[in-house]
Amino acid sequence: MDGPHPYYGDGDIVIQNLGTSSGKNRVRSDNTCLTAFLQDSWTIAERLTLNLGLRFDWWNGWIPGYPKVAGSPRAEAIGAATYFPMLGFNPFGAMEAPETWKDVIDWTALSPRLGLVYDIFGDGKNSLEAVLFTIQTSGSEC
Repeated sequence: MDGPHPYYGDGDIVIQNLGTSSGKNRVRSDNTCLTAFLQDSWTIAERLTLNLGLRFDWWNGWIPGYPKVAGSPRAEAIGAATYFPMLGFNPFGAMEAPETWKDVIDWTALSPRLGLVYDIFGDGKNSLEAVLFTIQTSGSEC
């Protein structure tokens, strides 16, 4: 291919939707997480025990509105000449942020657990255990 890539360009300037964790375009976000687990055990027969459990997870995240500062003078000039006529804005210039993005992540899950324990010889030393459960993850643990 001759010349810059039609989508990636020559690598001289980059459009960045969100800033980094430090510097002029730093973006701060926040989240709240709540997790609870309930569990109980019942001895059904002399050597058979039933364990039941339920886990509750709730996670909510938001990103506050923030202004984007302009890029380098060269990038701002290139954006004004090329992108502004096509898009109506310069992605390399300063931009005002939208209002706070609430509920960017709003996630709730219930995860049940069922377990059986059988005491093989009735002496409490050797057992056979079976567990059935589901795990629902949000991509980030609380």
